[in-house]
Amino acid sequence: MHGSFIIYLVIMITILTIVDHFESKSRRVEKGEMTKRFLRHALIGIMAFIMIAATISPGLAQAADGNIKVTKDGQPLSFDTAPLVVQGRTMVPYAGIAKSLGATVGWDSKAKTVVVTKADTRLKLTIGSTTAYKNGAKVQLDAAPVAVGGRTMVPLRFISEAFGLWIKWDNSSKTVAIRTEMTLQTTIGTVTLNQVPQRVVVLDMYLLDILTSLGVQAVGIAQEDATNKDLPKYLDKYITYPFTWVGDRRQPSTEVIASLKPDLIIGDVKRHKEAYNVLSGIAPTALFTGAGDDDWKAIINKLGNAFNLDDQAKEVLSGYYKQVSSSKAALAKEGKLKVLPVGNYAKNQVRIFTPDSFTGDVLKEIGLTVSFSADGKPDAYISREKLLEIDADVIFLLESPKWTDNVDLDKATIWKDLRAVKAGNVKKVSLENWTFYRGPLAAKVIMNDAVDYVTK
Repeated sequence: MHGSFIIYLVIMITILTIVDHFESKSRRVEKGEMTKRFLRHALIGIMAFIMIAATISPGLAQAADGNIKVTKDGQPLSFDTAPLVVQGRTMVPYAGIAKSLGATVGWDSKAKTVVVTKADTRLKLTIGSTTAYKNGAKVQLDAAPVAVGGRTMVPLRFISEAFGLWIKWDNSSKTVAIRTEMTLQTTIGTVTLNQVPQRVVVLDMYLLDILTSLGVQAVGIAQEDATNKDLPKYLDKYITYPFTWVGDRRQPSTEVIASLKPDLIIGDVKRHKEAYNVLSGIAPTALFTGAGDDDWKAIINKLGNAFNLDDQAKEVLSGYYKQVSSSKAALAKEGKLKVLPVGNYAKNQVRIFTPDSFTGDVLKEIGLTVSFSADGKPDAYISREKLLEIDADVIFLLESPKWTDNVDLDKATIWKDLRAVKAGNVKKVSLENWTFYRGPLAAKVIMNDAVDYVTK
């Protein structure tokens, strides 16, 4: 840095001297003109300094204050050249970071190319180029490697993530923290991960919703039932990558799962606890409970941490609350409404979803009042006759081609006597979308449905 500054200073002085020489030869300088000439020269010098600083080394023009710290598993790392920031990315000497991570390095001085290798991962980066390679595949960098004081500086995040490590920036302490393992807290205990998962198998659709919102691609997905090999329609547009069905979510095939060589299996406590030991023998297994009101919000933060996607998790939550706010504003024009999400079932029963359910929580957050509660439980089965005891302005009738087929609630004796029915405020919605999937993308469907149905 100091050597480069001297070069810039010499060039600036040279420019001033040349300009002064020609000015002096062309005319006699009056005393009053001295100040004008000095200011003009100073301006030229400053402009030259800025232009040269920006062109000689793109990294230096954006360098940080030199106080950036890097740690690995809590221990500080030291480098012979201080880390700097280029286009928002922390850059470190390639040799130093490779040594710290247990990798080997190679340098092609003619091509100005760095090669960093660890186990079966080989990275190739070139000074001044935002195109890097991981095992021969192109990767686009946010910032190109730069040369500073005879050292090649490379993006720390790219190097760390390429080797499956976790990396996090703490702005308050100006510290980049690298972790070589991570403990994931699940509903039934902790799971230790030794690398950021790359091959994940997901055993329930609500967990697939959460992973999809984070941008994670699953190599294996469990079906809703043994005969249904279709994705939910609202998710279908997001999942355009190839994957393997691993059987019914109630009893997935451990043989198929094992054949996919996953490094993480994600399932539901209620459905997969009995198979936990077998699944854990295949790969680290994380089981969650996702039936309650805001369970998905805790899960998305935990999985965001596990997949090194904390920022994405925050963005998903931020996007959710933005839609909550806009939906609430739209519904406020209709006044304070009491609503009742009702699942239509056989045997003279209905299933009511409460404010403590995922469905009820979404409705509650957008300003609607769910009329029925059940001592903190997410749902309750009651007889159809008890609907007369529940006051509701709007009934959301949850229907499904499979689960409520041939169950005609509107022919029940009590149906015509319900206040919402008399007012014509019964809105039919998808049972699956509203209750099965329980993630941020399904929540958007519920909000859109509710606003669309109530405000029209």
